[in-house]
Amino acid sequence: MPPTIHPRHKGFSLVELMVGLAVGLVASLAIVQTMSLFEAQKRTTNSGSEAQENGLVSIAMLEQDIHNAGSGLAEPSPFDCTNFYTYLNSGAITGFNLAPVAIVDGGAGASDTISIRYTTNFLSSLPAFLTADTSAASPFPVSRTFGFSTSNLALIVQGANCTLFNVSAIDSSASTLTHAPASSSPNLNPASAYITSNGWPDYIAGAKVFNINGLVTHTYSVNNGNLQVVESTLNGAGQSSTTTPLVSNVVNLQAQYGIAPAGSTNVTQWVDATGSTWATPSSTDRKRIKALRIVVVTRTTAIAPTNVTNTCTTDSGIINNGPCAWKADSATSPAPAIDLSGNADWQRYRYRTYQTIIPLRNVIWTNL
Repeated sequence: MPPTIHPRHKGFSLVELMVGLAVGLVASLAIVQTMSLFEAQKRTTNSGSEAQENGLVSIAMLEQDIHNAGSGLAEPSPFDCTNFYTYLNSGAITGFNLAPVAIVDGGAGASDTISIRYTTNFLSSLPAFLTADTSAASPFPVSRTFGFSTSNLALIVQGANCTLFNVSAIDSSASTLTHAPASSSPNLNPASAYITSNGWPDYIAGAKVFNINGLVTHTYSVNNGNLQVVESTLNGAGQSSTTTPLVSNVVNLQAQYGIAPAGSTNVTQWVDATGSTWATPSSTDRKRIKALRIVVVTRTTAIAPTNVTNTCTTDSGIINNGPCAWKADSATSPAPAIDLSGNADWQRYRYRTYQTIIPLRNVIWTNL
């Protein structure tokens, strides 16, 4: 019988199979690690781009609005007002002010608040004049009634005294503006008894009368990681307020006044809104404010596994728990302090700072 020839079996041995699995696992691990690093880098890049965009948008919005500060008040007289006589429904209007800009310092590196004011009538800078002595309860005889309309807010300025009233009627032939109390809300004109009991002043011929129509106040602040604005409007329809979130991941807002010597428009010093002088500037000091210096700090959304941000010290010795603004500062014009340590993980985030200097052009045009 011829011998039987068995065919040779083909395939993988157990050893070969184990080696292939090991190589595949190593390759898969390398791919996963590469993809993980790539995604982490992608998140960091995207987060940084978002923080950059948020900072640029915030600065642009603030700059555009601050340029409007004082619009309609480009005449020196209202800057002298220290005594405001106002009324709405049952009493004085709380916090009425004509300062084009006002900063409330957050203290200890916390975010500041910036308020910007302007009138809704750009031509309100062209006043009429009282043509005769009058009391605050009488119709006001004026040099002209052209430009005034009923329900307009008007302001009488005489030295440090400023009286706000609502034009209820206009007599063009007698050239008078009437400010009778309204029978329903909103009522911006008090009765004679209220005027007398609260010591509202009389006015003499030559006092200036401004048709401001309405007063708008925009207040910018940081709330829960968002830059927001509160828009308050005062006009013949009364007083209203609206809060609008603007930009996310904004963690700090700092502002300083640019101060010029009296009678000059050249800024020689930058100050925080603190102390007896600049927390509540007098009418004289308010005229010296010619610009704002602001800084917006934004934060990336991605949190790093380890600390990526350290403290920063300015040239004048200010230690910031976060990035510096105007690191090359001086003792006479120190940079604003920034403190982000309210978040225990603040060092595990990356930040972007955006700063600019904004001249108050409407204030400069008044040639104070």
